[in-house]
Amino acid sequence: MKKTFFVTGFQSAKGVGKSSGKSYEFASLFNLSPVRNWETEKGRSESKGFTIDDDKCLKADISLVRQLSQYEYPCFISAEIDIDPEDMTSTILVEVFGHTPLDMNVPLDNKPKGTLSAGS
Repeated sequence: MKKTFFVTGFQSAKGVGKSSGKSYEFASLFNLSPVRNWETEKGRSESKGFTIDDDKCLKADISLVRQLSQYEYPCFISAEIDIDPEDMTSTILVEVFGHTPLDMNVPLDNKPKGTLSAGS
């Protein structure tokens, strides 16, 4: 399934576990997830915007590390995701088609939104 993600960063690691002695290698993308409102009989939340949820970080195939390392972050990444063969309940990024970096020093629109003028 082809999707576009807003990614704030990328991480990969390779090594040997301290306690287990087993080797590991992984790659993860830190993508923004919408903040969710919740409501129970004891309370409720009001939220807007996005967050980085460590539990929802996008796992990436280790073969993509070189390509992902060359990108400037934050950016939009267009990618193919599929079922993770190591965990059939989650997904993994298997192919990246391209990215669109954002220049955080140049606003997309220099007009403030939602401001009131005097007398409003």
